[in-house]
Amino acid sequence: MTFSPLHNIKKNNALPTLFIVGDNDKLVPLKTAQKFKDLTEENGATCILKVYKNQEHGFFNYKPNSNNKYYKITLKELESFLHKLGYLQK
Repeated sequence: MTFSPLHNIKKNNALPTLFIVGDNDKLVPLKTAQKFKDLTEENGATCILKVYKNQEHGFFNYKPNSNNKYYKITLKELESFLHKLGYLQK
């Protein structure tokens, strides 16, 4: 069975989404990310698309003993998104 969030967006079941992608992602092309955003919004939910220049798939993943600045930056993006939805409080 194939799982595709893009192909499972339906009216009244779209969820608020923070979509973080690099513009050099070979697994999830930017046009796919934009289509996901468009479909999500057409079906009544918020989708914030954050695109990071010169980054590949998984650029923000935590890597032990590394100084991956994008891990912390995108974690703050997620925290802000969850605050806006009311899932986290300051």
